[in-house]
Amino acid sequence: MKFYSYELIFLSLLIFTCLVVDKNLLLYCAFSYIIWHFINAVRLLNWLQQKEAQKTPQSLGLWHAIFQHIQQQKNQLLDVNHRLKNLEHIRQDFVANVSHELRTPLTVIHGYLETLIEELSNPATAAGDHLPVAQIYQQMQQQTLRMERLVKDLLLLSRLESGTPKEDEQEWIALEQLFAAIRDDAEALSAQHQIELNVAKQLKLWGRKAELQSAFSNLVFNAVHYTPPGGTIRVSAYQDSHSIHIEIEDNGIGIGAEHIPRLTERFYRVNASRSRHTGGTGLGLAIVKHVLLRHHAQLHIKSEVNRGSRFRCDFPV
Repeated sequence: MKFYSYELIFLSLLIFTCLVVDKNLLLYCAFSYIIWHFINAVRLLNWLQQKEAQKTPQSLGLWHAIFQHIQQQKNQLLDVNHRLKNLEHIRQDFVANVSHELRTPLTVIHGYLETLIEELSNPATAAGDHLPVAQIYQQMQQQTLRMERLVKDLLLLSRLESGTPKEDEQEWIALEQLFAAIRDDAEALSAQHQIELNVAKQLKLWGRKAELQSAFSNLVFNAVHYTPPGGTIRVSAYQDSHSIHIEIEDNGIGIGAEHIPRLTERFYRVNASRSRHTGGTGLGLAIVKHVLLRHHAQLHIKSEVNRGSRFRCDFPV
C-alpha cells in the first residue's frame, strides 16, 4: 500500500473527531495539531520512498562525486589552517631572532659608550690612567658592521621573497670568471685555506648575476669559516644532459644529520656561538635557497661530522 492512502484515512479520522468533540474546542485543537503533524510525517516518508525508488547508478555516482568534492574541500581547508599556524610560528621565531641579533651588538655599543663617558668624566683620566680606547672603538666598529650586514641580508632576503623575477635582468654568466672572483674574495678572507677550482671551460649559466654571485659566495665563505686552517675547499661546475651542477665541498667540521633539514631556515644555527664568532648573520643559506628557487634550481646537502660537507646546486638546462 502506498503511503498517500494513509492520508485519506487520517483526514477522515480528523473529520470524525471534529464532529465528536465539537463541544470541547481546546481538545479539538490539540488533537487536530497532533493529527496534522502526523500526516506531514507520513508525507515525508512517502517522499523519501519515491526518491529511493528513483535512485539510479548515475544519480548515485553524482552524489558520490559531490561527497568526494566536499571531502576534498574539507581537507584543503584543514591543510591551509595547518600552514597558517606554521607560518605564524615562523613569524614569531623570526621576530624573536631578529630582535636578538640586533640587541646583542647594540648592547655592546651601549656598554662601550657608557664606559667612554665615565672615563671622560673621571679625574683619574688626567693622571694618565687611560682605558684601551682604540680597542673599544674597534669593537664598536665591528658590531656596527655586523648590524649593517644583518640589515643588508634582511633587505636582500625580503626582495628575493617578494619581488617578481624579471626576464630582462637575466644574462649568460661565464662561471669560470665568476668563481675566479669569488675565490679571490675567499682568499682575502683567509689565506690559510686552499681553494681549488674545477670549472668546465666555456660553461655558462643563464640567470641574474648579482643574485647567483651572492648565493655562491655564501656557500664558499661558509666553507672557509667552518673548515680549520690548512683545509681544502673544492669548487666544481659541470654539465650533463639534464642540469648544470655547482658543487662546493670542504673537509671541515661537518654538520650533524639532524640539522640538515633546517639549515636553510632564517637564523638557524648549528652552533650559535661559533656562527656569531665568524661574523655570519644566520641568513646566508636562506638567501641561497631563495636565489635557487628564483632560478628553478635545487639545493642538495650532504655532510658528516668531522669529515666535511658538500653543497650541490642543480640548475635545469
